Amino acid sequence: MAFAAVLSLDIMLLVNLTFHIFLPVTNFTKFGWVFFFVYFLVPYISPILAITSAIQGSHHLLKQVGNLNSLVIMVNVPLTAIVATYMDDDP
Repeated sequence: MAFAAVLSLDIMLLVNLTFHIFLPVTNFTKFGWVFFFVYFLVPYISPILAITSAIQGSHHLLKQVGNLNSLVIMVNVPLTAIVATYMDDDP
């Protein structure tokens, strides 16, 4: 149950950040490209794999989800915040 709660929170935050990146579109050229292309689509692949691992009951996929989430937390989010701050946007 806790996994489902954390996964749904993660997806809600991802959707919120995606809306912030694309509305207005100029945000993508300022800082959104970092979130998408540093590790290509990893923030979007991770929740899909998490849902798939929960449905299949695969602990191997769940380990991959943990690795992908580590990449997002250690690389994508800090770099996006740094670039957003540099471009005078709200990190």
